Amino acid sequence: MGWGDGTVLAGAADVQARGSAVVVVSCGPAGLVALTDSGTWLAQAPVVDGGNPVGAGDAVVASLVSTHGSGLDWPERLRRAAALGAAVVYEPVAGAFDPARYQALLRDTRVEAHR
Repeated sequence: MGWGDGTVLAGAADVQARGSAVVVVSCGPAGLVALTDSGTWLAQAPVVDGGNPVGAGDAVVASLVSTHGSGLDWPERLRRAAALGAAVVYEPVAGAFDPARYQALLRDTRVEAHR
């Protein structure tokens, strides 16, 4: 994906300007865009062809919530969230995931800073 045409960033910046400290936007298989206190980030897990995306967004939110207050920096929190969302897509049952597949996806999930 990359950063696209700027529409997502502009929308997220508008939400942040209205008072949200952090804004995370799911772009589906294209990844997560996050505006945080430490920067603007794009997290991309390997794209899963086919699969069942039901529950993937919920898994992303659960991951972000579970790492809140953990001391992990935003790039690592986003990497984990993107990898978990992708791992859920592989499973036929909404919300389920294979921990081994999650670990493999985690190794291949990339986070880059917006410049």
